[in-house]
Amino acid sequence: MCSQQASLVAAQEKDTQWLNRLSQGQDAIEWNGFNNQLTRSQGVLKPGSIYMFGPMIDAPPSHPDTILTTLMYMQRSLVHMGHAAIWLHGHAAICTNQTGVLVSAHAVQ
Repeated sequence: MCSQQASLVAAQEKDTQWLNRLSQGQDAIEWNGFNNQLTRSQGVLKPGSIYMFGPMIDAPPSHPDTILTTLMYMQRSLVHMGHAAIWLHGHAAICTNQTGVLVSAHAVQ
């Protein structure tokens, strides 16, 4: 809870700085540009996120074969990009199938 509060305070401070800058007419830039500029000036710029879109699979999304096909595609792509692990987020309706497929796929490798 403490880190959430600290994050909220930091976000509110950035919002206030940006709004003050806009109201004073100083180089009016959009929020993203302001946030990037502020982060760079503080020397805490983090690397960008990589978003990957896979192939369209014409099959039911919760079917174990569809899940396995998608996960295997993701694994090949990520290994090719040099990543060893990722966070996987899924829809609640297919989470139980994902878990079973992940366990089965891991046992095969």
